[in-house]
Amino acid sequence: MDDKTKYPEDSIGPAPADYVPMLGLSRYRDEDLLTKDELARALGCSPRTLQRLVNRFEIPPATRLGNRSVWVAGEVRRWILQAAEKKRLAAAKEACRLNAY
Repeated sequence: MDDKTKYPEDSIGPAPADYVPMLGLSRYRDEDLLTKDELARALGCSPRTLQRLVNRFEIPPATRLGNRSVWVAGEVRRWILQAAEKKRLAAAKEACRLNAY
């Protein structure tokens, strides 16, 4: 894997250990329909890992379109941002709880 696929070209120095490449999803418009392989590639995971994410409700399930299963890029993006915000709020709440002692 070359540096361009690991982290953004404009980054300076090595990528942080916890860096997750999300640039793949940003290349799609909100209304674009993605297959399982396309979404997995955009998220930087395998199709099997994508299925696990769906099974754990970490990614919205696909929508049936005829005989195909597709995801709407904008819905996936919003789902991920909402999940990140929920985790951020939970962490802030826990920090407040711990600071109360």
